[in-house]
Amino acid sequence: MSHDNELAPETCPSCEFGPFARNAYWMGKLMLPRDFIDEQRYFMDKLRHHHVHLHGWGVVCGLTVVPHDTTACRHRFVCVEPGVAIDCCGHDLILPERECIDLLAVPAIKALVDAGNTEPHVLQVCIRYRECPTEQVPVLYDDCGCDSDRCAPNRILESYELGVLVDPAPPAEPPPAIPCGDIWADRAAFCELCDTADCVVLATITGYVAGQPVEETQIDNTARKLLPSNQTIKEVIDCLLLNGGGGGGGGGPGLDAVELTMVDCGQAGSAAIEVDGAGTRTLVLEIPNGCPPGIASATVTMVDCATPASAVIDTDGAGNRVLELTIPSGCGQDVPSGLDDITLTMVDCDQPARAEIVTDGAGNRVIELEIPTCCEKLSHLCGISWKHNAFISRDELERGLYIAFDNKVQADDLRNAVVVLARDRETGCWCEIDTEQLPGDFSEPCVVDPDKFEPSGDPFVTAVWLRPAPNQVTPQLRVLVKGDFLRDAEGKGVDANHLPPWFGGAPDYRTGDGVEGGTFESWFMLD
Repeated sequence: MSHDNELAPETCPSCEFGPFARNAYWMGKLMLPRDFIDEQRYFMDKLRHHHVHLHGWGVVCGLTVVPHDTTACRHRFVCVEPGVAIDCCGHDLILPERECIDLLAVPAIKALVDAGNTEPHVLQVCIRYRECPTEQVPVLYDDCGCDSDRCAPNRILESYELGVLVDPAPPAEPPPAIPCGDIWADRAAFCELCDTADCVVLATITGYVAGQPVEETQIDNTARKLLPSNQTIKEVIDCLLLNGGGGGGGGGPGLDAVELTMVDCGQAGSAAIEVDGAGTRTLVLEIPNGCPPGIASATVTMVDCATPASAVIDTDGAGNRVLELTIPSGCGQDVPSGLDDITLTMVDCDQPARAEIVTDGAGNRVIELEIPTCCEKLSHLCGISWKHNAFISRDELERGLYIAFDNKVQADDLRNAVVVLARDRETGCWCEIDTEQLPGDFSEPCVVDPDKFEPSGDPFVTAVWLRPAPNQVTPQLRVLVKGDFLRDAEGKGVDANHLPPWFGGAPDYRTGDGVEGGTFESWFMLD
């Protein structure tokens, strides 16, 4: 599989991809060598493209550079262990058995020896992809008709070449560190260019003097790009999940986890450390949210480990609502454990709350909190007169359907925002049907009782009665409330998204995801 370290007769093929074009076949098509070559090239390039842009490139396994086993040969040879790599063109590089490189046969090193150069140099050992024509066979038909005994290769051997670079250009300065979370977006923003298409570096040899032995201490096998297999990556992740830790020393004891929950505005905030049967210590925070005027700021006080944690919302002299957190600080081994520090960031209302315990460079355990500022008060659907995804009788439908809101909505918007769809039996499509509507109010907000519904001519109401046209109903009906087109008394869109748990009669259920607009969609079947 290997061959001399001089340049191979065939160099590495082009590193370009696409545009991809497949052969088209039909009965009687004349097939020429070009067609079969294109067929091979299509699948080869597809695989290379997949390698590079989905998996990357580098050393997959093995290919370690070592000194020669015989001490007397180390001035002339270094050896490469068997292994596999993929170059940045996506070519497979397979070294099936150990192979040794004759350093003195490398032209650049031979020139140093001939010149009597005794200065130390840097060598890079590389592996390159090479294609070698092999199995020469007679050509039975020569398309130019000028040679009756010409031979051509019967196979193309996908092979490799080991080489050595002398005093290569120093590596570029590493880019500044970026947050780990930004790596995803950074790597997806562009496709990596292949600027070393003809060389996968296996090792760097420092302090090399031409003609002198190469010792193990001079060979650095870490200065190369790795491409670990999925199995290897999984084993590393499993190890981290099961054992944790890394290269740092052990830190002091602290919390094992943190739970952060945003609760309704009317509830009191709380913070407590809970310990389960396994000894896991969890900081449980409940932060009120969802009401004006909102949480304007937050303060954090680190207290002694023995002091209980707490979370309180207070009002300052200017009337702003302030979240006050009290967090136990780090503790020794003989008292309950805690944290060393905390960072807290107020984020926009529509962003999720986040809590995470991290370890900084000094080994301190820090809890990172992101608390949403309070959302403005939005309106929601809070009751319906039918059961979602169930059967109702035709008599019940004839009496009409009711929808309740937890705040007043603009009555004029209901006509276009609340619609009923019927499923056409022939086409299967859902089509809007005519519907009678009466805006009004229930005597008790959000309690859907048909006997306590009063039609109203006011511009703002908290309920609506609707009845589909009897001659247009089908066995399956669907009710839509388009929150984007239904304004409340403040002019905000109704937060109407119908999210699990679905309406099931719970008096405290509300639609919504904390954002204006959205669509409520519920369906039922007729008995």
